[in-house]
Amino acid sequence: MNGWVLERKVAATIFLCLLGLGALAGAANVMLTVGASPADIEKRYSAPTAEAQADPLALLDDPPVTLEKLAHVIHAHLIPYALIFGVLSFFLLQLPYNDAIKVGVLLIFAGSIVGDFISMLATRFIHPIFHLGIALSGFVFISTIGGIIVLSLYELWFARRGKI
Repeated sequence: MNGWVLERKVAATIFLCLLGLGALAGAANVMLTVGASPADIEKRYSAPTAEAQADPLALLDDPPVTLEKLAHVIHAHLIPYALIFGVLSFFLLQLPYNDAIKVGVLLIFAGSIVGDFISMLATRFIHPIFHLGIALSGFVFISTIGGIIVLSLYELWFARRGKI
């Protein structure tokens, strides 16, 4: 990518920076609405306890996450996540690294997306321990985005190779 003409490099840089800012804004939104700790995630996505179910007023203050709410969250995020995956895959595949490594990163990236949604459902309907899957998949997702952006920007501006 270092050999791209200046106009392409500038456009790619601006796009990658905006995508990175969008990912950071999304992470900040999660931290502000759900919380940053595994306990916060567990509280948000777990089924209500027997005590909470016995106290209707507690459910008014902290309503349980329903299947409908989770379906809405998954629906609202799946298409943007697919677009982020597709665009960053394009940049990743342009990098001059081993193809097996690039495929591995793509599989981990896709797994983090699917794992996030499956973990949400499993936390709510199977067992609260799956909240750790939400935290892990979110960390892997944002780390992969950041890694691809940083490597792409490095290749665009600092790697020394011939002109393409």
